[in-house]
Amino acid sequence: MPTKTLLALTISLALFLYGCGADPQIYRFGKEVPQEEREAVTSGVEAMRAWLLETAGVRLRRFSVYVDGDINTLIGRYTYYVDTEDPLAAAQWFMNGGAVASGSTIYIYAGSEWRSPVSREKAFVAAHETYHVAQYGYLYDDLILGGVDERAYPPAWLVEGSADYAAARALDAAGLYPYEEFRQRALTFATRQRASLADLSVGDVHVAGEAEAYILGFLAVEALVARAGESAVSDFWDYLGEHSGWTEAFAAAFSVELDTFVSDFERLRQSEFPPLAGGLAGALMRPDGGPVPGAGISVCGDAGECRFTFTADDGTFRIALEPGVYRVFYRVATRGGVEQGEFAAPRPDGFQVADVVISGVRATVRDDF
Repeated sequence: MPTKTLLALTISLALFLYGCGADPQIYRFGKEVPQEEREAVTSGVEAMRAWLLETAGVRLRRFSVYVDGDINTLIGRYTYYVDTEDPLAAAQWFMNGGAVASGSTIYIYAGSEWRSPVSREKAFVAAHETYHVAQYGYLYDDLILGGVDERAYPPAWLVEGSADYAAARALDAAGLYPYEEFRQRALTFATRQRASLADLSVGDVHVAGEAEAYILGFLAVEALVARAGESAVSDFWDYLGEHSGWTEAFAAAFSVELDTFVSDFERLRQSEFPPLAGGLAGALMRPDGGPVPGAGISVCGDAGECRFTFTADDGTFRIALEPGVYRVFYRVATRGGVEQGEFAAPRPDGFQVADVVISGVRATVRDDF
């Protein structure tokens, strides 16, 4: 889910991690959600609850999980509780198979995109979002209620990477899916990411949408655990409220300065999973020139293999690719439904990618939001 959504959106529901007499968690499934979808979500959520209790002593007692196959119903519920200026921007995420955890509530759209992945991916997403609920619990008293400056928040690679890492560990511990499957996928996808961990640690660290924060974050958190132990990840979220900024909490939890770790990780990356030299970078825009955030971008090669990413808050995307010819497609939610289109290429069969990044790839949606 977009980090900006997790950290900036606050709702009136309180999460009690250790409170007594807490209500059991609430699952609310739309009537058209099939049983197998319900089981996949439940397995992921319950695996994360058990893992958090075992590894961090965190007992998730009070939160909600909404799963619906009707996008209008889900967006209506989401915007009722969450103050958002652009509900259709959130709809982009849902329509492209994403899920959102806002505060102590998880929202999942069980549409065609959600139903197409295997049960492993559905359980992984549900476990990932449940970890975000725990993050919110750590942050609620010290940061959200305290009104701490946003500079105290960690970057997307820590937020999303720790949720991905935790989801993989939780599903493995539950005997559902091996951790190594998720790790090997991350290693493969990491070669297709253009940014470095240093890039993701500075600037507007709350901009999410691209896969880099998830993939590199997963592997970076794994490296942090190898250095400081499993409990250090939970310690980090606990320490955030006790330090003036996230880099101080980082050093306290992981016993290493951020700059040192980033340098070490980049050396590891170059030796074990270096990024591809070629790729595409571009943007998807509205008819009025504004950005389209959270749109689904599919990059498909001439052999039929497709890679997938999302546009960031400013409408941009970037993806590393092996040499070849690629066509680029977008998928967005509009007021009239779902719009799908293709980026115009200089040659009929697509963009010719070699060993450099082709920038300036742009497209404009036909319908405004």
